[in-house]
Amino acid sequence: MNGLLSGVPQIFMVVFMLAGACVFDMLVKRGVLSVTNTRKLAQCSGFGIQGLCTLSIGFVDDHIQAFVLFSVGAAFSGFAISGYQTNPLDLAPQFAGPLTGISRTGMLGSVISTTLASALTGHSHSLKDWQYVFITAGCVHLAGVVFYGIFASGNLQPWASESQEIIINSTDYHATSDKDGDSNSSVSKKTEAG
Repeated sequence: MNGLLSGVPQIFMVVFMLAGACVFDMLVKRGVLSVTNTRKLAQCSGFGIQGLCTLSIGFVDDHIQAFVLFSVGAAFSGFAISGYQTNPLDLAPQFAGPLTGISRTGMLGSVISTTLASALTGHSHSLKDWQYVFITAGCVHLAGVVFYGIFASGNLQPWASESQEIIINSTDYHATSDKDGDSNSSVSKKTEAG
């Protein structure tokens, strides 16, 4: 029974993730919201509700209420996936892989959080100690939501635009034009000083 119950939040998350993807995609396609505002709505609503649920878990005494709050929080985190998982494709399509890899370094927080939870609960594992864990986790979660809501973008970044000018030095230019027999190559012919 314990295994079945531990899978329920994940099932809810998958359902909300699929539903959220359809809803948020429709908002962009119909022009209801810009890509940036859609990503912010997905991320902030999903992780905002999850953060509030995590914060609330610290104040309930009943394990069923805690399970419901945990399940609701996990479900709404599925909405957030429509925000942050697709955002690298919006920002820099040709650099989405490296950008995603760099952004995943934030997952180191999960390693730190287990150490922090152990330090906060100590050896007593009292309800009050766990209350500190959930309040801290909820506040950190909500701070991330506020940060994303203020600074996130869904626009193609200037450094990621497709058309970029290649600058070569004069030695490389002469070697290229001698090989091709054409001094009018498609590469921009700018010379560097020195």
